Amino acid sequence: MKKTLLMLSLLVCLSSAVQAAQCSGGTLADYTVTAFTCTLNDLIFSDFSYVSSAFGGAVALGASGVAVDPEIVGSDDGLLFSSGWLAGPGQVDDSLISYTATCDGCRIQNLILVMAGGANNTGLASVSETSTSVSPNVTLITGGTQLTDMTTFTTSVGTITLTKDIGVSGGTDGFANISAVSNLFSTVTTLTPEPPLIVLCLGLLGMIPIARRKSRKL
Repeated sequence: MKKTLLMLSLLVCLSSAVQAAQCSGGTLADYTVTAFTCTLNDLIFSDFSYVSSAFGGAVALGASGVAVDPEIVGSDDGLLFSSGWLAGPGQVDDSLISYTATCDGCRIQNLILVMAGGANNTGLASVSETSTSVSPNVTLITGGTQLTDMTTFTTSVGTITLTKDIGVSGGTDGFANISAVSNLFSTVTTLTPEPPLIVLCLGLLGMIPIARRKSRKL
């Protein structure tokens, strides 16, 4: 019986280790898979969703057309979303990306939004980021000559759900494009990190021979 419980614990441990994979380069099609979760240092990213639309002949970008990469700038960690959001005269291209960031043994102090793109004539390129999961609610906006925006939380938060609206419009006679959008999180450690999950798994693995010897004696 003890041996069976040990094996079940090991299977659960290994299953959790697989789910807690490190964030790596891919597309939103990979990140929006049901129950997808990845980690980047002390941050855990989950619950990704994506919706796109286009009008006037612009091309709506599918989830497989938006690249996602982990990003580390100095002591800040985050995610970089890159693609080709384009709009000419009379066109509109828009994408909504949502996900949750959770601090493991830390708290989030600052959130930074960065946009790479621009527009001319009557064109407009902008990114707005909102969150109602924290108080006060978050609203960040980039566009025009303002390519970055940031908020500092009065009280640091352990988790936050973000929705970013990436939009380009050509207006009557303009052009607009956005090639990349990124979030960066500044965190502060609050707890001593737990032993790595793989270490715990190896500990359980090492107990299997002992369980076997005991079962033979019985």
